[in-house]
Amino acid sequence: MEKNVSTAVEQEVTEQTAPAAEQTNDKLVKLAKPYKFDDEEYSEINLSGLDKLTIEDAVLTVKKLTGDGELAAMVMPETSTAYTDELAAKATDLPIEFFKLLPIGASKKVRQMVQGAITVPAQKDESDTRPHILHLHKPYLYKGETHTEVDLSGVGSLTGMNIRQAENRMEEEDIRAIERTSNYYYCCLMASMATGKDVKFFLGLPLCEAMPLENAVNDRIFRVKGGYKEIRKAAVGLASVTHTGADFYLNLPVREMVEINEEVAEEWRKSGTRTFYPDWRTS
Repeated sequence: MEKNVSTAVEQEVTEQTAPAAEQTNDKLVKLAKPYKFDDEEYSEINLSGLDKLTIEDAVLTVKKLTGDGELAAMVMPETSTAYTDELAAKATDLPIEFFKLLPIGASKKVRQMVQGAITVPAQKDESDTRPHILHLHKPYLYKGETHTEVDLSGVGSLTGMNIRQAENRMEEEDIRAIERTSNYYYCCLMASMATGKDVKFFLGLPLCEAMPLENAVNDRIFRVKGGYKEIRKAAVGLASVTHTGADFYLNLPVREMVEINEEVAEEWRKSGTRTFYPDWRTS
């Protein structure tokens, strides 16, 4: 990803260090039996380096694994052992073979630790009633400016054409995903277009922000299964009924497009007429 992802992301994270006596490593994997690798014996694996990984690391890892033929990483990478092993190797600076050869019990512990670092619940501020605000777990310094939250309400104003742009950008960067909406790079592209912030801003966010970002971008009122293909299908259908060009609907905000489609589809269902409109009533 020469344009955006392969280059180092400028990032500094403000960290508060507790007194030495109070410091604990919650990412230390204790092994049931000593593990010997390259003539060295290990009784534990320190995965604290996961805290230094970014969304960019996750994107590059999926791209690498897809190129290597690890198809599981294209579907749900978080559940793929190959994916968690690669991130563990990045976090520890140990060779990937170290993790490939781990006993099954130790491998499971590593996988669960990495998964825990990714699937961190979104930070919540109960006093903040604004919708679609991504509250960051820690202050994030990017290009000299500190951020504690990101307003993603602009996702609701994106159009089918924006989705098409994101999908085409993924193709240009040779990033494959069975379901694009769950791909972190796709989510960074959509968030970038919604906020006007550089895509590198989102790629540089800590790994723990990956899942909250994905969930925020794919809020149910914004989400469309099938992406641009399904949006265009609905636009063509609506255009044939209203005698309006399909581009009119493709340039509507996705949220409005979904609402119009659902209203028309519901009327067709009530009339008993077979409809070609996709059912976007997702949970």
